[in-house]
Amino acid sequence: MFKNKRFLITQPAIRSINGSTVVTLELANQLLSMGAKVTVYACDFAEPAKSYFESSNIKVDIAENEPKYKLTDFDYIWVHSQILPISIIDELTKKIPNNPPAFIFLHMSGMDWIPDEKPWIYNLENHLSSLSLFIAEEVKKVNKSFLSSNIPTEFFRNPAPNEFTIRQHKPSKTLKDLLIVSSHPPKEVIEAKKILSDVYHINTAILGEDQEEYRLFTKKLLEQYDAILTIAKTVPYCLISGTPVYIYDIYGGGPGWLNQDNFKPAKTRNFSGYQNTEYPNYEGGVFHRKTANQIVREIINGYNDSLSFHEDNQKSFLDDFMLQSVLEKLFGNIHVRKINPLPQDYANVIILAQKIATSRFIEGGKLYERDEIIRNLKKDNKLLSQKIKDLETYRQEAEKVFSSKAYQLFDKTITPYKKIKERSKHHD
Repeated sequence: MFKNKRFLITQPAIRSINGSTVVTLELANQLLSMGAKVTVYACDFAEPAKSYFESSNIKVDIAENEPKYKLTDFDYIWVHSQILPISIIDELTKKIPNNPPAFIFLHMSGMDWIPDEKPWIYNLENHLSSLSLFIAEEVKKVNKSFLSSNIPTEFFRNPAPNEFTIRQHKPSKTLKDLLIVSSHPPKEVIEAKKILSDVYHINTAILGEDQEEYRLFTKKLLEQYDAILTIAKTVPYCLISGTPVYIYDIYGGGPGWLNQDNFKPAKTRNFSGYQNTEYPNYEGGVFHRKTANQIVREIINGYNDSLSFHEDNQKSFLDDFMLQSVLEKLFGNIHVRKINPLPQDYANVIILAQKIATSRFIEGGKLYERDEIIRNLKKDNKLLSQKIKDLETYRQEAEKVFSSKAYQLFDKTITPYKKIKERSKHHD
């Protein structure tokens, strides 16, 4: 199905290790493994995410270089955040080839503070889309008013790479190791982590930006832990690997251990932790913020039931949450639509919008760099402060020693010896 098919994936920024960037990385890797040819187009391309694309030999073109694409260069154009190369927009004003590429638009959020995840360029998606994708029902519900009812839609629920389906090291029957995956863990989770470690002797760690470790979530990392505390993008890794997952984060709290009662309402919200508007009173209670002690009690008492739920349902999760099966299903049903040329005045507006968006993402990258410098300075300052504290502690301890009677007696004892040694040096 994918052998020698040519894909262009557009991504606003490849820099931080976040949802859409990881989707682009995993999608490109999966398509390449299935024989496709893949090019990624991005407004910004930098570390720490850059290395993961380079090590996978994924071709990345950047907006600054204005790559000259033609519509005939691709069979599929997969679009994130409505980002399109200027050359493709120019091509769309000309005579459209008989076999144009199929345009696929993915929407990963309906939140107002992430406006680029919505169809923010008027009518662009309606004009081009052969298929519009949403990661969950709530995201579709928010975005559907922007789209024509004629646009085919499907769900793309942040599916995980196939490699996660097999765990070499199964979760323990007794919770021993817990990984928290979050770049914004709430205070109560930090407090719960300490209690779990100090009182219950459960090994806990945090993976995320500005946390104990910041890198790509991998199968090798997953297998070091019995369970994961997280939301959203990380959850499908757990579903297809049979790993218990506790859903909780700063945005609205969460239902806790994923189980039979809360699975459906959690899924419609992309396992985000937000209270669900269509399931406000589902059995088990609404999603809400909890205290650290509540989180600890739930983690300790509910682990085995959640483990059984994930083990019993692992195979049934593959259709919705394993990347290969999802792609085969989506592309097996896709129908390339006829595209009419864009009016030149409308295309000019789109080009301006793309340039503004590109500038925004590039400037966002510069802000990220500044923030990274500040983060490193804070780390250095924290380290320096600790060294100063250590030196002050050593000074105080030294003063105690020097003022002690034992030291003073020792000093008087060796004073004659020091004087004889000094005279001997002088005589020599």
